[in-house]
Parts: sequence; structure tokens; C-alpha cells
Amino acid sequence: MALPSLLGHEEAQDLVRKFRGHALLLTGPEGVGRRALAHWYNAYLNCEEPKDSDPCGTCKSCATPPDKHPDYRELFPQTSTTSGKRSRNPEIRIGELVVRQGNADQPLVSWLEQRPIYKRRVGVVDGAQHLTRSAANSFLKTLEAPPSYATIILIAPSRSAVLPTVTSRCTQIRLGPVDTSDFSDLDFLPAYRLGQIGPLLRARSNLQSAKELAETVSALVASLERDLSNSFEIAERLENHWLVSNIDIFTTLREHFRSLPPTLYYKASNAIDRCETRLKHYGSASLAFVELILNLRKITR
Repeated sequence: MALPSLLGHEEAQDLVRKFRGHALLLTGPEGVGRRALAHWYNAYLNCEEPKDSDPCGTCKSCATPPDKHPDYRELFPQTSTTSGKRSRNPEIRIGELVVRQGNADQPLVSWLEQRPIYKRRVGVVDGAQHLTRSAANSFLKTLEAPPSYATIILIAPSRSAVLPTVTSRCTQIRLGPVDTSDFSDLDFLPAYRLGQIGPLLRARSNLQSAKELAETVSALVASLERDLSNSFEIAERLENHWLVSNIDIFTTLREHFRSLPPTLYYKASNAIDRCETRLKHYGSASLAFVELILNLRKITR
């Protein structure tokens, strides 16, 4: 069975069951289940034998995971430039939506126009806030009047983060934090307090790594009052976690500084942001973590 783990969004599920339009905008914080709801809705729309207004979970369509489903496609922001360098501003470009000269892959609009294998084509734009203006403009006609057998889902943190010309053609469903009481074994992670189910599910699949990361971050914070060499040694461990773990180390770091006075917390959070940004731009990981340690020591001592 390939149905997603969709927890705590019964009202949102009921809303999409009743939805009769063609373009949805799913908003809310990262990790609360926006993608899981999109996966579930695809299963609901394409199920061959639905039961009690739910996908059966056993038919051929339901048993096919989203990344292999012939009628489901996700589009993400490009994180590199045309020259292959890391993009400072991840974008969803016009060529990913409509046919342009030199397109290597079939754009989303052309894909949506093809007849579904099951019942409906479901196209997802994950990170709709990263649509360039030209890409958004090229997509408006399809958003307003897609093929009768197509559903479009946009995912973004908020309605205001997306261009108004796009949001005006969509029906918004907002997803908030969810009840995480069933994850009390992971209460040491910020996602537990923030109601972010996605990070908790990932952490539960690799519990040992999650515990090791929490211990490393705690040790790092404690080391800021000790010898510099001790901080550098623990920063090396933190860098290793960043290289191999799928758990958000930066949110975990920020959580440990929440007890600081507001001004100091703001400075610590900015230092962590700079480290994260440098790593996203392919800066030297070792230098990024060394700079982070030096900045945090200056802030907290």
C-alpha cells in the first residue's frame, strides 16, 4: 500500500473531498503535511475502488507511490543556474511549465494536457513562491482553465508569498501545526513543539541519528563556555551530521538558544542563518561551521 501517512488534517481532507474546482493552494509551515495531503488527494482522485470517500489503498493506482505514479507529477524550484553553479535564489522557470526552445524535459503544462492513465492528471508546483514572474504569467491560462481531467496543486508557506495573479485563480486550504503527542519519544526535537509531523516521521525512521544530533548540539552549546579547541572538535561532529543526516540541524540549533534574552537570541539566530546560507551556496562546510562557532562564542560569552 502506497498511501501517505497523513496525520492530523481531517478537516483539510474533508475540504478536498468536497472540492470541485481545478486549482488548489496548500499553505502552511514546512513539515506539517502539505505534500502528504497532495499525495493523498492524488490517491483519492485516481483510486479505482474508493471506500467510504477514501482511497482503498490496494488498487493498482493506490499501490503506486507518487514518484512512480503515471498521473502524478511534482515540480520543484531549480537550485542551480544554467552554468551549473548554486543559485542564490531557487526558481521555478518558464521552461519548466511551458514549451521553450532547448527544453530537455517535458514541461508541466504539456504533461497536464495528456490524457490520464487512471482518472485525473495531478500536477503539483511545490514551492510556488519561487515561480518567476515570467513563469507565473505563462501558467495563468492553464491555472484558470486546465483540461477537464487535470487538477493543479500549488504548495507555499502562505498566500502572500505567491504572486496575486496566481493565488486569485486558486482555492486556498491552510494547514497548521498538528498534534504531536504520539511522538513523545522525540520531544527533544524542535519539530515536536512546532507541530511539524514531517521531520518527526523522518527522525523516527532513524532514531539513533536523531538522538546523536541532539546530544551533539547540546555538547556544542555547553562547549561555548570552554576552550576553543573543544568547540571546534564538536563542530566537526556537527558538520558530519549535516553531511549524512536528513534531520534539520539548524532548527535544532536555534531551539537551544531560545532561552537567551531576545537580543542575544536574534544575534544567535542570524549567525545560524548565515551558516545555513553559506552551505546552501556551496561554501566550504568546514569554514562555515568554524565561523558559526566563533560567532556563537562571541554572542554567548
